[in-house]
Amino acid sequence: MVNFKDKDMKTLGIKVKKKKVSKKGISKKLDTLFSQRIRERDGVCLRCGKRDGLQCAHLISRTYKHLRCDEKNAITLCYACHIHWCHHNPIEFSEWVEKRFPKNYKYVLKEKYKDLAPPTIEELQTRLDELKAKKLPPI
Repeated sequence: MVNFKDKDMKTLGIKVKKKKVSKKGISKKLDTLFSQRIRERDGVCLRCGKRDGLQCAHLISRTYKHLRCDEKNAITLCYACHIHWCHHNPIEFSEWVEKRFPKNYKYVLKEKYKDLAPPTIEELQTRLDELKAKKLPPI
């Protein structure tokens, strides 16, 4: 089977369909890279110190799209601390975050209630490119 490049196909007069970049596709890539960067930044579960089974945990829910990929809204927790503590004891989790990360806690609470529109596809792509290009500073 011959594999033509897009340029060759156009030269032959064959229309080439370009893959449409979707907002959902960029969001998924951004979520994956963001989670990876947060886990790299922290390196351990910030509650118990475990080094395996690490996950990116959000201080304020990811449903607040403008905070979803904000480094100040994310920490690293192991699976057990994330699911069995953070999600099952949200009041205790919030109190712990407020004590351990007071600046981040105040910041995300203020940002949470801003009436911001969900990010555009262009804004998501820009954020994805920024995350690809940099390493996050320690929390």
